[in-house]
Amino acid sequence: MPPARALVDAGAVVALATDFNPGSAFSESLPLACSLAAAQLKLSPAEALAACTVNAAHVLGLAGRKAASPPASTPISSSSMPPTGATSPITSGMTTSSPS
Repeated sequence: MPPARALVDAGAVVALATDFNPGSAFSESLPLACSLAAAQLKLSPAEALAACTVNAAHVLGLAGRKAASPPASTPISSSSMPPTGATSPITSGMTTSSPS
C-alpha cells in the first residue's frame, strides 16, 4: 500500500485519482477511489476528498481555475471543505480522531 497516511502526517500534498485500464485498474469511479483511500490508506473522508479535488488540481497546475457550481438543489455542508476558489493544496488540519 502507498504510505498516504505517513505522507499527509509529514505535510506532503497527496493527490488521488483513478488509473482506469483493463490490465490493472478495475474501476474509473472516483468515489470508489476516495472510499478506498479512506478505508485502506487511512485518510479521513475530508482528506480523501481534498486529495481528489483541490490537491489534484494543484498538482496539475489548475488550482487557479474556477469550477462549475453544483445545481442549486445539491446540498453542500461540511466545515472541513476548502473555501471556494482555494488555490493552495491542503496538507493538514483535516484529521479525525481514530477509534482506539
